[in-house]
Formats: sequence, structure tokens, C-alpha cells
Amino acid sequence: MKGQSTLKINLYAPCLAAMVLLVGGCSALPNKSASLQFSPMAPQALPPTPIPDPPPALEKKPQDKTDVWSHLSKGFSLEGADRVEPRRVAARHAAHPGATRHTLRRAEPYLWEIIEQVEARGIPMEIALLPAIETRFNPKARSPRGAAGLWQFLPSTGKHYGLTQDWWQDGRLDTVKSTRAALDYLSYLHGRYDDWLLALAAYNAGESRVARAIEKNRKRGKPADYWHINLPDETRRYVPRLLGLAHFIKNSDDYGFVLPKVADGNDFTVVKLQHQLDLTLAAELAGLPLSELLRYNPGLKHWTTGPTGDYHLILPKPEGKRLRTALNALPGDHWLTWKRHRIKKGDTLVDLADRYATTTAILRRINELKGDYLRAGNSILVPIPRHTNQLLVAGLPVPKAVQQSTVAEYAGQKTAGKPIKIASQVGSHQVRYQIQAGDTLLDIAKAYGVSVEALAGWNNLKPTSLLRPGRMLTIYIGNRKSVKERQTPA
Repeated sequence: MKGQSTLKINLYAPCLAAMVLLVGGCSALPNKSASLQFSPMAPQALPPTPIPDPPPALEKKPQDKTDVWSHLSKGFSLEGADRVEPRRVAARHAAHPGATRHTLRRAEPYLWEIIEQVEARGIPMEIALLPAIETRFNPKARSPRGAAGLWQFLPSTGKHYGLTQDWWQDGRLDTVKSTRAALDYLSYLHGRYDDWLLALAAYNAGESRVARAIEKNRKRGKPADYWHINLPDETRRYVPRLLGLAHFIKNSDDYGFVLPKVADGNDFTVVKLQHQLDLTLAAELAGLPLSELLRYNPGLKHWTTGPTGDYHLILPKPEGKRLRTALNALPGDHWLTWKRHRIKKGDTLVDLADRYATTTAILRRINELKGDYLRAGNSILVPIPRHTNQLLVAGLPVPKAVQQSTVAEYAGQKTAGKPIKIASQVGSHQVRYQIQAGDTLLDIAKAYGVSVEALAGWNNLKPTSLLRPGRMLTIYIGNRKSVKERQTPA
């Protein structure tokens, strides 16, 4: 990718040390370099002697080679997998099979889409495994330097390759669009160097750095391929990680490793949108919980898609077909729900846009306003979510104008004091609440209809504890079981 990656993640147990193999760089614009590594722990020093070929598996039947892994292996074409560096990587995968299996399982929702795009371009199939090196197939991965998504695009690189990043969405987290952008960038790099290993090195370290290393070797009359040019340590490990993982998958039987079962085809479809769409309505029409819809579309940031631009939803095929059919029969002006807001003295268009989680441009267009002036006593159309409670469950921000009433409805009583802000909910009765300045346990307990003692117990606090703004509290709604009962396995 564009710049060199430097994100490091500490794992909780040394047994997961092998995950260092699976994570790598971050995308950057052509001719610029950065420093970023997405790596679970510091890379281990290579052993002084080559690791021998793996022993044959004991009493192990050959795997069925009709699945996605066989499909991938048939397209592997990068040179260098027989070198000692990738073989060491493969051996470490074999030594830590649990970490490798976890990463490969996480690939399932995205792998076939990536494979289809790779095949359409006729490029080496190893490239489809690059997100395992970048992010362990985590579409929400973010680095301290701002890289994001499966392919770890920096903001500037993402915009350069058409990934929209605005109030409504982060296209770097869109698995379909970011894959297309990453393959565009890699294809460009291959066109520059006419060598896939050098293209991968430039994807990680930045093309300017790779170009300088090539030129330096040529001037000295030395080989100018990936294995001989002077590159940063991380980039020296980056390509062997990919080659080693591919070699391990292709020869998994020899390593005694059972590859996880993955769906034998792309089970997802893309529903293109012609109008701005309420995501709670989309979930209803598709027959999916909103939280599940967002799992397939992690780039969406608010309760609607954007008013303009190229938007789509990625869904499992049955639900995608159901949503597409329903939207075709639904007029565009019904894709959002609107209500009349009576303008009060002091209301401004900017304030209303903020309170209803929309933009001033949308309010002007819908209400045919020529400016920002609002007259007290008049009414203005504003958008509201169709199913506000689903936003709580899915962890999306609730528009400020409906926040308090939503919490009251969800908790089963009216809230007291200032509006409650919901950060996310992780279960049918478990709410995560972010403490605001001035909050007390009593205020929050009253708002949610729970006792101060229960609220304190759930969060390892005393009923008299002072609250630190920004801290997250766990609150159980609609369930009066004691803490001891909650901790008892079902």
C-alpha cells in the first residue's frame, strides 16, 4: 500500500504469537510514503538455519479439494514460495493452527467477492489473501495513523481511488468498493514495476521508496528484484507473509492442518440504491435485524444512507432479493419518514439538521427553502427513523430530537433530566451508556427504570461513586435478575 504500516497490537496470550504472520501494511497515494504496520506483536527473529520441509501428516486423509481453498490454490502463481522465508512463515502457521484457523474463518463473508474481482482481472490469486496480512479479514480495522478497512486505506489514498468518506459513510469499510480500489492500486503498481512482488512491496512501503531502492541497486550493478533491494524490515516480512500463507493453504494436508469450511460460492448480493434510504426501513423490508444489516455494511455511519452519490447495501442473497423487490415497489419519497416540526424561537436550520441527524441542504431541498431563515410558528419537514429502537440495538446514533423519547419508550418510562446518549447495545436487554458531565448513578438509574444498587453492581461501582465523563456503563433493561443470577450459566 501507499505507506509503510506501523500499527502494533498486543495480544493477551503468547500462544497467539503466530498471528504476527497475518497482518501487514496500509494503502497510500502514489509517490508518497508513510509508516504503518498492523501487527499483533513484534516480529520474531528468523532462525539461523532453514526450517525443513514439514513431515507428512500422520494417519490423515486428503481433504476434499472442491472448496474455496482449492479454488484459490489453483490460481496461485507468484514466484518465491519455495524460498526459505515463506517456508518459515508456513511452519509458524502450522505451529499455531488456532490463530490461523480463526483468521481464515473470518474471511468467509468477503472471500468469494474478493476472489471474483481478482479473477476478473486475471491477477495472481494470492492477492485475494492480502486482507489476512493487512487486517486478519477485519473490515472495521483501523490504525493509529488513520488507515481503515480490509485493505487499510489511508484517507487520502481512499479518496484518490474513489472511496467516499463523508458524514454518511466511510467507503474504506465497504468491502466491495474497497476491494475494487485496492485491486486498482495494485494493478497500477504492477504496471509500473512489471513485477507483482515489487508491486506488493510498494503497496506496503510506498512506491517512491521501492523505486529508489531499485535505482540504487541498478547503479551498483546488483539485482533489482524484491529479494535483493534494500527495504524496511516490515516490508521484508510483508511479501513472505503472503507467500507463506498461500503455501500453507495449498499444502495444508502436508502440515496436518484442516482448513475451515467456507461457503462454496458468493452468498451475498449488492442492492444498488436510487434514493436516500432509512436503514431501519431497509432492515424491516429485508427481514434482517438492523445490527445484522450493519455487520455486512460497516461503512455506514448514521441511520440513513447519503442523499446523493453511489450507495448500495450488501446483503445475503435471500434478504437482498427481498429488499430489492420491496424497494422497486416503493416510491422514492417513501424511503424516508418525514414529520412536521413546529419552529420555535431561536431554531436555526443548522440546529435542526444536527438534532435530526441530517443536513441543511436536505432540509432546504425538501422544504423548498431559499435560505436559512426560519419563522417561529411555521412548520418544517424533518426526517425521523421509522424504528428508532432498532438504532439502540444496533448502536447507531439516535437523532437528538428523538433521543429522550426513544430512551423513555425503550426503558418503559419517561426519562428524567437531560437526554440520554446511547453508544451501543450488545444484547436484547443490555445497553451501553456513555457517561456525560454532571451525570449521577441516581439520574441514570431513574432514566432506565433500574435501581442504583443494581446499576452500581453491574459496573463494579459503589452506589455513592462519582462518575467519570466518557466512561461506558452497562445497563440491563427489562430484566430484574440479580447480578449473581446473571452470572450463572444457563
